[in-house]
Formats: sequence, structure tokens, C-alpha cells
Amino acid sequence: MNIAYIIGVIVGVAVGLVLTFLLIRYSRTDKKIKPKYDERQELIRGRGLKYAFYTSLVYFGLLTLTIFCLTEIVQPGVLTFLGVCLSVLVYAGYCIWHEAYFALNENPKRVMIAFSVIGVCNVIIGLSNLHEVPSLRSADATPGLLNLTCAVLFVGIFLILLVKHIAN
Repeated sequence: MNIAYIIGVIVGVAVGLVLTFLLIRYSRTDKKIKPKYDERQELIRGRGLKYAFYTSLVYFGLLTLTIFCLTEIVQPGVLTFLGVCLSVLVYAGYCIWHEAYFALNENPKRVMIAFSVIGVCNVIIGLSNLHEVPSLRSADATPGLLNLTCAVLFVGIFLILLVKHIAN
């Protein structure tokens, strides 16, 4: 890796952290960082974490059994990140469906807007990265695949929020 790539990654992570902080501040109704949940929400969020953990156990167990076949198609780092995103999607979906995803001091519409923007940005970045790569197996394809995986995660969460909103 060259120094420009390393600096780019460091700057990207720093910008991501700043944007995350701003998103949290923007989505809160009282402009505080710490979310406020009631007791029912805390219990449901705990169950959601349990299901997300079981999902990751099953996923990584199956991945361990099939890793040799799958690494011929996609890079192992992408497969690992996919498992993390799947667990996050299970957690978010469970909490959303049981109305424990949003804090009491959080504006759901702002979060939905942010998730849709994040999802669209990741689709654009992922497709542009993949467009320049000759093979998905190449190491150069990893950033694009990770962005597309993030895009699926955020679009999935957005769709669950939308379905729950319509169901209510």
C-alpha cells in the first residue's frame, strides 16, 4: 500500500466519524448525544441483540463450512463484513418491528432520510468502484463490494421502516 492510500483511508474514517456525530446530533430532538429509551424498549433491544448474535453465530458457522468454495468467488473480508451487516439488519428489523428502534428523543423522519441518503451514496460509490475493476475476485473490488453491502443494509433498514410505517 502506498502512503496516499493510507492517508485516504484515515481521512475517510475521520470524515465518517464526523458525519456520524452530526447525524446523531441532527436526529435527536433535544440535541443531546445520548439516546433515551424506556424500560420496554430496553428489553426489546436486548432481545434484538440476542437474535442478532444468534444470526452471526449461524452465519459464521456456515461460512466456516463453505469458506473454501466461496473464496473462489468473493474475498473473505467481504464475506465477513456481510455477516456483520446481516446481524445488524436482524437487530434493526426486530427493534423496528417491535417499536424499540428509535429513542424517545429521536426524530424518526430524520433518521429515515439519513438512511436513504447513506444507502444511495453507498450504491453510487460501490457501483463506480466495481465499474473500474476487471474481476470481483480482485483485491481492487473489495471497496466496491463493501459499499454495496452497506447499501443493502441501509436500504433494507429503510424498507423495514417503511413497511412498519405503512402497517401502523
